[in-house]
Amino acid sequence: MRYRRYLEAVRGLADNTVNAYISDLWAFSADTGINKVGDITRQAVTDWMADNDHELSDRTQSRRLTSLKTFVAWAVDEQIIDYSPIATMKRKVTSRKIPKYWTKSQMRRLLDHGAVGSDPITLRDRAVLELLYSFGPRVSELCALDLDTIDPEDQVAVLEGKGDRERTVPVGVPALHAVQAYLEHGRPHLDRTADLPPERRQWALLLTGTGRRMYRQEVARIVSYCTGRVGVPDLGPHGFRDTAATHLLKSGADIRYIQELLGHASVRTTQIYTHVAPEDLIAEYRRTHPRAS
Repeated sequence: MRYRRYLEAVRGLADNTVNAYISDLWAFSADTGINKVGDITRQAVTDWMADNDHELSDRTQSRRLTSLKTFVAWAVDEQIIDYSPIATMKRKVTSRKIPKYWTKSQMRRLLDHGAVGSDPITLRDRAVLELLYSFGPRVSELCALDLDTIDPEDQVAVLEGKGDRERTVPVGVPALHAVQAYLEHGRPHLDRTADLPPERRQWALLLTGTGRRMYRQEVARIVSYCTGRVGVPDLGPHGFRDTAATHLLKSGADIRYIQELLGHASVRTTQIYTHVAPEDLIAEYRRTHPRAS
């Protein structure tokens, strides 16, 4: 790869740094579906950074932005593209905020009425919503699901998370039903490779309208459309992850189990969900304090 040689010979970067830069590019491509430098936009980079902001350190996020800016600048120097749309981007370092999440009633409305219909696209969208809430996958993990990833008998899915860490997660019955309906009446109409030999088949579970593997921006579009349809805030795909974790904690689930479900390497990352909403604090105070009334 010419770019790798540039990093090594011209920039003189250490092997670990070069590997990190290349890994960041692969991660960006996998998460966004963008595989051409000319398709990289400022908004795509902003969205990608925001999607990972809860889980990565400020140092890692800053390096990721540097990796992308360096690559795009190299492409300009090589006259592959005319200019860099991200040359002036700076990462705004902020303290980790309390995650935004949907209430249980909002989530019920979104799941019950966000994708209504029996056409292939709607069946797929319903499966996307149910899976996102069922076990709170990262968007990259959702898009990476294959036909054999989910075991309907054991009601589990096997995911490959960050750092190639594999984990088995439970899948709720409503999500399994949504996936089954999509597999029977939706996916066959989206798959353009059904008649091809096995080695040329598309084995991705979730497909776009053109038969491609689902990608991050398409998932974000689905969420935006469905939330607008039912009148709840658009918290993006990551909102499902935040909501699932918050609802589990509020229902008494142990934080260690939630850590395993979400695939966090450290429980410190999961602790961001141990926030207490003001209304919960007031209700608990009135219920338990001896002199609350």
